[in-house]
Amino acid sequence: MDDSVQAAWSRMRITPEKWQCSPWGDAGGGFWVVGELDGAVVWYNDIEDGFNVSPCTVRGIIDQYACNQRSFQDFLLTLPAAKQAEAEWTEDSLPPEIQSGGKIARQQTTYWDLRTPGGDIWRAHFKSKMESRYVHPTFSKAVLAQQHPVLNQYAEPWKELYFKGQIDDPDRVMQILATRILEATTGWRAVDEYLEHANLSIGYGLLMRAPSSLVTVASHALNEHGIATSILEYARKSVDPRVLVLGDSFVVAQTFRFERMSNGPLFSDR
Repeated sequence: MDDSVQAAWSRMRITPEKWQCSPWGDAGGGFWVVGELDGAVVWYNDIEDGFNVSPCTVRGIIDQYACNQRSFQDFLLTLPAAKQAEAEWTEDSLPPEIQSGGKIARQQTTYWDLRTPGGDIWRAHFKSKMESRYVHPTFSKAVLAQQHPVLNQYAEPWKELYFKGQIDDPDRVMQILATRILEATTGWRAVDEYLEHANLSIGYGLLMRAPSSLVTVASHALNEHGIATSILEYARKSVDPRVLVLGDSFVVAQTFRFERMSNGPLFSDR
């Protein structure tokens, strides 16, 4: 979360305590309260698997049962500090200071901190993150793009690949599939990202769900080994994200914002 949201949470958080909320919490000895604010408590409902806010007049007792199933992150996004940060969000371009390389100093759910060779820290905020991959802390080049091999699977329609036929050496065929997918994505994607439960040694089944171009590549590879294939449409919501590429690492999200931060012990490499 942004620093303002973390600060807001720090002001209300407590060491988790079991508080009573009869009769719902009796079987488990109460519910875990994790924060207090303005006559209310933040607590975790382990029955419904979600965080809730309820009034409290006597410490140790939750006055009102609630059954929200929201995650802790979703709870934090309801805080005024989070709503203010959302209102002030303005997407911007990649700062020149980090385009020529640097180091990933910290990874958080909604931002990564990037250290330039000169020691400056830039925070890369991202909203509506779809995926990320961290390979190595250092990067020789940073790119923020709307078109990139990593994004192809978001732009293309997806399909399902079914197969039927006995394979003498399924391990070798799978190695060929892995190589073809790697080549088709210029090294950015692995076949394991798309495989389903079917095993080539079984002789039939749903092998993979993937972008249509990769399904075609895999289908041709199987056909070359005498394996019959069929391709079906697969419904997948269309999105138009951007990608921040940092060497071999990347973050795919809807929007990005970059903020210069002061250097100091807060940003020690870890």
